[in-house]
Parts: sequence; C-alpha cells; structure tokens
Amino acid sequence: PYYTERVVQCYRRVAELRPEKVLDVGCNNGFFLSLLDASVEKHGCDLRSEPVSFPGIVYRQHDVTQGLPYPDGCFDVVYTGELIEHLLNPETFLVECRRVLKPGGTLVLSTPNLHYWRNFVEWILGNQYYFIDYRSNQEGHVRYFCPKTLREVASTSGFSDIVTDTVGDWGGRNFLLRSVGWAFQALRTSKNTIIVMTARKPA
Repeated sequence: PYYTERVVQCYRRVAELRPEKVLDVGCNNGFFLSLLDASVEKHGCDLRSEPVSFPGIVYRQHDVTQGLPYPDGCFDVVYTGELIEHLLNPETFLVECRRVLKPGGTLVLSTPNLHYWRNFVEWILGNQYYFIDYRSNQEGHVRYFCPKTLREVASTSGFSDIVTDTVGDWGGRNFLLRSVGWAFQALRTSKNTIIVMTARKPA
C-alpha cells in the first residue's frame, strides 16, 4: 500500500508541473513514466540491462554513481523514487540532478523516512529500525534521511523552494498500530513511511 500511495503522490507533483521533458533516474521498467501524458518527452536511466516495458520512453542503461549521461539544463523535471538511500554520496547525485535540470526546473524525490513513527515503537520494543540494514542481502540501504536532513542535503546541493511531505501505511490492517500511528501524527512528533520532496533549481 505505501508503494501505491508514494507513486500516486509523486505522480501528482510531477503532473501538476505540466512538464514537456522528464527524466526518471532509477526508472526500473518505466512504469512511473508510463503514467505521464503521451505528450511528455520521457527519458529513463537505470542499471538494468533489459529494455523498459512501456512504449514512448528513451531508455539508457547507466550507473548513476558515475554521473548522469545527459547535457546540462535539458529537463523540466527529474524524478527519482527511492534511489538516494542506496548511494554512498547523495550530495554528488543531487548536484547531478540539479545540473541536468533547466533553470527553474523541479526535482521530485522519494526516500524512506528514518523518522517514521513505527521506528519509535521498534525502539521501545528493542527491535531493529525499519529500513536500516544490519546484514547483507537486505534492502541495500546505505544512507538514511528524516525530512529535516533531506532538506539540508538538498539545500547544500544547490536547490531552493524545498518542500517535504510524508506518505505511508499507518500500520496496515493492525488496529493497534494504526491507533498508535494516529496518535503520533496528531502529536506531530513523527511522520509516515516515505518522504516525498520537491525542490527547485534556481532560475
């Protein structure tokens, strides 16, 4: 459920910008780009060797830790969904995202939220936090963000007008967990599973 909500929220943020040209970094099979209007020029890059599954997408296989294989200032929007937490140097990645954006262009990004309310519950119970890897073959996460630290990294990478929000699962079907989540949200001491950030490249 959190994946669907995250995609919907990110899609809304991208669509309302009415972009002409969009890059999805870490596009996987191209599903997110396929949601956008057919008039949008769609570009995606990822490590996968297989072609994307949807038509109308210009795909490039590429390791984003080596930079982005695009010229300066060519995209209205750069979208990257739950990729930054896998990168050892997120600042360098964000600088690259800013580079390929047109002046005034927008970055839309999502990443797991370290300040997720359920992590407070796991801390009380003495359990491992969500999203925090402690052995090999888990999620592959190497960097962790709460909304505040994500805004700080985006700011130092040259972005402005930075806005973060959170979406999530509210404990799924478990009534007790949902109740705890509602209480935390009401007290504004914690947030939901995924951070969604928009940030603008200065004109």
